[in-house]
Amino acid sequence: MIGPSGWQYAFKFLRLTCVSLAATAVTDPLLPTADADEPIQFRAAAQSAKPSLKYQLYPADDELDQRFYGVAIKAIVKQLEDNHLANKKLDEKSAARWIRNYLQQLDPQKLYFLDSDIREFDRFKPHMTDLAKAGDLSVMELVSTRYQHRAAYAMTCVDEFLNDHHDFDIDETVTKSHTSFATSESELAERWRLQIKYELLVEISNGASMEQAIQFVRPGYDRVANRTKSMDLECRYRIYADSLCQVFDSRSGYYSPAEYRHFIGGLLKPYRIGLSWNWDSGRFRITRVAPGFRDHEAAKLLIDNRLLAIRDKSGELFSLRGMTSTEFSQLIGFGLGRDDWITLELFDDIRQRRFSVKWPRR
Repeated sequence: MIGPSGWQYAFKFLRLTCVSLAATAVTDPLLPTADADEPIQFRAAAQSAKPSLKYQLYPADDELDQRFYGVAIKAIVKQLEDNHLANKKLDEKSAARWIRNYLQQLDPQKLYFLDSDIREFDRFKPHMTDLAKAGDLSVMELVSTRYQHRAAYAMTCVDEFLNDHHDFDIDETVTKSHTSFATSESELAERWRLQIKYELLVEISNGASMEQAIQFVRPGYDRVANRTKSMDLECRYRIYADSLCQVFDSRSGYYSPAEYRHFIGGLLKPYRIGLSWNWDSGRFRITRVAPGFRDHEAAKLLIDNRLLAIRDKSGELFSLRGMTSTEFSQLIGFGLGRDDWITLELFDDIRQRRFSVKWPRR
């Protein structure tokens, strides 16, 4: 997916944030309330307030979370079927793509789920449409809970192999992109061993000591571990709803309430780095440098190379491992303070080397 521009952000916001939750420009704030036997309704807290587009899109009570997001998924399906320019209906074929998109966002490199998990999830394909229109989130919870379980196991593998003694004198082959899921935990562990060994070898071959290599590799996995542990219902729902929107069009997406707040916060002055990218199997590859940035002396070095991480002015490392395209855009636009220069950590797949570029942020 090409890195979204400000207009694409606006399109996503206008189409699928407040509208998808059955809220319109009415009194601020909006708080959902629900009776035990009634659908969730939205009511105004202060009837005399002026109309506003600043929403508080969360349930008043934690126990209402499931019902709240159940109503939301029904609203999104209706919005997409009734108003999306693609003019599609959510049928069994598109529902199968929904599950595929969801798994791709959670496990793009096939390093977490097992083949047995996928077969279990596939049984729900014929029922996805009916479940969504009924506001049933059981598939979302099944997949995300299994993901958290598999990710916990994966992180034990990462810790083990980051601290392991690797023999770099023997010939071994690492697969960059697996075409199928592992059939056992032992196969998963072997995939992780080779992945960690490869990442450490890249750093060492570029002049780093083993200690320095570990210091560069570890933060990305720490970020994944922390993100996985903190996957609350809003986060799980965001990924699930975003995967649904991409069934209708690859550039369509869903904004969660937290992302909406980021959008509003950066609406007047989001920072830009003038780069477009493709997000493929969890990797960011630079595809284009925008006019106004092409005069930078390093502009030609970026094209077709992978972006691994970003350092701010203080030198703090922000690994892109596990990030979605939307999360990366938020990091660039709002997550690096007011730094007008950043350092891009890139990887050349052909030469198998990592290099750094100081780059403007405006």
